[in-house]
Amino acid sequence: MAQVDFTTAHIQTYGNNPINGYYNVGWDNILFLYDVSGNQISTIAVSKTVLENTSKKLSYQVSGTFSASGTEFYIGVSPTYFLYRIYNISFSNGDTFSFEFDARLIV
Repeated sequence: MAQVDFTTAHIQTYGNNPINGYYNVGWDNILFLYDVSGNQISTIAVSKTVLENTSKKLSYQVSGTFSASGTEFYIGVSPTYFLYRIYNISFSNGDTFSFEFDARLIV
């Protein structure tokens, strides 16, 4: 078990989800991490903590434990609704993760 290093990680939107606006990054629902096939790869719903919530910026800290190994994962609210793809990392079953996610509101 190790802490996953996110220093080289990349994020991209999945489908037509823009990385702006409170609708897509507000995450009122519980978040899960999935592989590309929609299999849940975090042991439980990930923990999310609001670090900042202003009219221009929304920041979360997301943490949890992987229950699979891989080099990319998807953040989503269900196995069929992914919001973001995180790639260019490496993780193993049992590894813990913690990363901050910032979004700026474009008005």
